[in-house]
Amino acid sequence: MVGTENYESGTFIVAVEGVQYRVPAHCPHRGGRMDHGVFNERSRTITCPLHKSTFRVDTGCQLAGPECGRLATERVDSDTEPAPNI
Repeated sequence: MVGTENYESGTFIVAVEGVQYRVPAHCPHRGGRMDHGVFNERSRTITCPLHKSTFRVDTGCQLAGPECGRLATERVDSDTEPAPNI
């Protein structure tokens, strides 16, 4: 998994073409560990390892898997937050 984890906030960071996104540590479907999922930079998606729910990291929209709604991703403002060690 690309990024760094922040267990206090329950999120980690992924980078897509130089833009950083904060991703929740757990899938909204059944709490699968998203940091153990598959991140595809080309398609800008992350897939939960538990039930294969797939989400866009830039929008949070669910693309596949058991219906569970949006993943609460957010763009990280690089002016106010340090870059992760990638």
